[in-house]
Amino acid sequence: MDPIYPLHPKQHAYQKRKFSETALLELTDRIESALEDKQIALLIYAILDIEAFDNVTIDALSKGLTKQHVRTHTNSKELQNN
Repeated sequence: MDPIYPLHPKQHAYQKRKFSETALLELTDRIESALEDKQIALLIYAILDIEAFDNVTIDALSKGLTKQHVRTHTNSKELQNN
């Protein structure tokens, strides 16, 4: 039986072999590709489904991006309080 509302292929929740980690890896790959191609990479935090990353801290995300040489402008304490 086909679902009435099938999940989008880019959605990582509720899909086999897709996790918050695979979503982050995909996002990181896209940002790195844009930077390598001298394109502007813009990430708007508000569009991320933060509940999908409830086991990942804001600081860990920021440190991971910084390790990949992606500049971040985050006040993690302010984000965690909202």
